Amino acid sequence: PLYMFETSVGKVLVTNLAANFSKQDKKRAINTYQIACAELAFILVPCACALIVYADPLINLLYTSRYQQAAGYLRLFAFTYIFLALPYDVI
Repeated sequence: PLYMFETSVGKVLVTNLAANFSKQDKKRAINTYQIACAELAFILVPCACALIVYADPLINLLYTSRYQQAAGYLRLFAFTYIFLALPYDVI
């Protein structure tokens, strides 16, 4: 679900960056990219941190204690979401 944020911001960012670069407005393109990164970080970092902290109770609630070992994988998965705050696929 968190990947949807990065994907939607990335798609909008591509068109905005293309428009800025076609006008030779590099300062505005840089500003647009920085704002997109800040907004993504504002959403993704707290969500990823919450998943890391609450991995054990979430796994226990959703899948019972039989799958408690999956909490480590959920933490690792959530940690990778922090890196989605930098939309690398639009550069």
